Amino acid sequence: MDTHTYYIGMGSNVAGASALLACARFWMCRLLGRDIRFSAPVNTEPVDFPWPALFTNQVAMVVCAKEPAALGALLKRIERLLGRLPQHKRQGVMRIDLDILCADGQVLRQADWNRPDVVEAVRSLGRCL
Repeated sequence: MDTHTYYIGMGSNVAGASALLACARFWMCRLLGRDIRFSAPVNTEPVDFPWPALFTNQVAMVVCAKEPAALGALLKRIERLLGRLPQHKRQGVMRIDLDILCADGQVLRQADWNRPDVVEAVRSLGRCL
């Protein structure tokens, strides 16, 4: 079975963001296995987002056998489990956001990948590129 290495951006801009990220970490570990490492959470200013609330962000490095589409679907399932609704983003609320930033060395979300907090988080986890 082939494995893939992913970097996943995690974020929230609501009260209780730290608890939501802890729940996301729990579900990711439970559903993806133990080969996951997480950077420390950091607070960041919103970028191109209408809501002025600070974000709490972190990055996960995941090694698993899931293909990118299957992992993306799993992350969306975790978001829904933690209460994310389609209208939240339009309202400027990001209850929980889980996005694949990089898969097997291929950057999928360049703007996010280049953010200083992501660069530092990836450096702390050990970059796969």
